[in-house]
Amino acid sequence: MNGTGRPPTDAATSTRPPACIVVAFAMALFVPWCVCVGHARPALAIASGAPPARAMRRAPRPGAAVAPWHPGSAMPGISLVEHVGAELDGLGDMGVTVTVGAADVLPLPRGQPGGRVVGRGKDIRGVCRLVRVRHDLSDWWADSGSLGTLAKWLNEKTRIKTDLDVAGGALRLTDPDLMKAPILWMTGHDPSLARSYDLVPEGGGRNLDGALSDAEIYGLRRYLVDKRGMLIFDDCGLRAPGQAIIEVFQAQMRRAMPEYGIERLPNDHPVYRTFYDLGGPPIGFAMFWEGARPPRRNYLEGISVGGKLVALMIRRDYLCAMRTVSGPSRGVNYSPGVMRWATNAVVYALTTGGIADYRDYIPEDTSDDAPTPTATPQAARIRATPIEFRR
Repeated sequence: MNGTGRPPTDAATSTRPPACIVVAFAMALFVPWCVCVGHARPALAIASGAPPARAMRRAPRPGAAVAPWHPGSAMPGISLVEHVGAELDGLGDMGVTVTVGAADVLPLPRGQPGGRVVGRGKDIRGVCRLVRVRHDLSDWWADSGSLGTLAKWLNEKTRIKTDLDVAGGALRLTDPDLMKAPILWMTGHDPSLARSYDLVPEGGGRNLDGALSDAEIYGLRRYLVDKRGMLIFDDCGLRAPGQAIIEVFQAQMRRAMPEYGIERLPNDHPVYRTFYDLGGPPIGFAMFWEGARPPRRNYLEGISVGGKLVALMIRRDYLCAMRTVSGPSRGVNYSPGVMRWATNAVVYALTTGGIADYRDYIPEDTSDDAPTPTATPQAARIRATPIEFRR
């Protein structure tokens, strides 16, 4: 009899092993078989000429280019093709080879600006979303392919995975999502040039305004002063240093933050050393207007808040230089220098200010570069003063 008052059954008196041991033995045989089959499936599919199955693949839109399967798309994170919907374009296979996010860097929410990095010094990895500012001062879409080329450069040359998946890549200064963008890019031709060539209706814009609205000024100040974001304004077009658009932009900056002055950026500023070691600003596309010699203004101008650079003003047509990095028709091409500078600017924006997430990033320790002292410290050469004790 057992504890229940019933006679023992055959199962109770059987010498068979417990059920948990049987299940564990079956799993030990079954799991390795599944792993082997799972790893072999892509190889078998490729050998048979059929693409391997991809989980949760979204059906392509009618007429859209279907991206081929790429081994890199199996990496963890958010794929530009799988989740964002990017298609093959002038950027080559960036859409299928880039994965935004990794095991130690959380992906960005789809369609929203942002940036986060981890690492130490120049050993940095992370995610970033580039954003252009829409405005009515001029043709804000000038050099439209420049940021796409910069994204491709960052994805190839660094471990900062980058895209432009936010409202077509451009936001107005009144958009709340602007406060999530670590770095903003703003450009335009001289307003008189934009009017003479009728560029504004061509780009779907409205009539040009000589100033930003009060709401835009408020958003600009909040972004730069409160959030400590990073705004880069690039003067676009012929004879860029002498154009009126740079004067218009500086006037708007004085409205937004009158207590902060525009100053020359020293050539040893940290923005020139965050990733690449540069001795100062590259010439940019202005070389086609002024020649390959260093320009008279061999410096950039900027505004700092609390020691953090929040705005840069460029008179050298950098965005045009980015756009021509793959242009074989250019006789002389200095674009790689501009791309290195732009990389430094992105890294600077991702590791400073109050927008990007860099809590797991450690700045480079420069104490190792300090010279080792050879002289005896002053305190070691001062004799102790004797103390007299009174009886």
